[in-house]
Amino acid sequence: MCIRDRTRTAELEGETVKDVSVDSAGTVLVVTTTPSRPSALFRKPKDKRFERVGKGLEGAYLVTVDAAPSRPQRVYVTGQPLGTLKGRLYRSDDGGATFKELDQVRSHEGAYFLVGVDPKDPARVVSRFLHFEGSEITLSEDSGKTSKVVLSIKSAMYGAAMSPDGSRVYAGSGLPADGVFVSDDRGRTFASSAHVGVQSVSYTHLRAHETVLDLV
Repeated sequence: MCIRDRTRTAELEGETVKDVSVDSAGTVLVVTTTPSRPSALFRKPKDKRFERVGKGLEGAYLVTVDAAPSRPQRVYVTGQPLGTLKGRLYRSDDGGATFKELDQVRSHEGAYFLVGVDPKDPARVVSRFLHFEGSEITLSEDSGKTSKVVLSIKSAMYGAAMSPDGSRVYAGSGLPADGVFVSDDRGRTFASSAHVGVQSVSYTHLRAHETVLDLV
């Protein structure tokens, strides 16, 4: 989305916001990808203004952002080099001042999205990967250096969500044949839970409908 008159925030004026999240200290994190400008991370501590952090990521199209709840200075973002569909994970250990591109091996080219960082372990990252032959949930347990596929389906996985305590992870396909999957071991393994198609996955929404979807 692009920040315009209805939601005027001077520090973000003219920027194209791609994702918003809030860290454990209540600081709002925003990533932007705006034509002719480096992609950037903005931070807004409580009762303060947004401020741009670092020099940004030149030549990268950013998609999602999350800070590790137990270590807010560790920030993960996903995106890809401009003009490509080569999904990438980037990590910062200085609050976003600098980022390191993590050269993970992918099964295909495609878009890469953060699902969540384990609240108990800043090194455990769950992500969602969409490609032309299907979708995957990946798990990294070494701060993004490597990752493994823990769920793979042939359809488009329109969403995934992690519970606030990190114990449960949901993933949902747009096709009822694949439906909704749930992990009860912090994203290590998944099981089919309901044959319904979903257009998005929100933890709050799923909790409200667990009886209907028979997810517990």
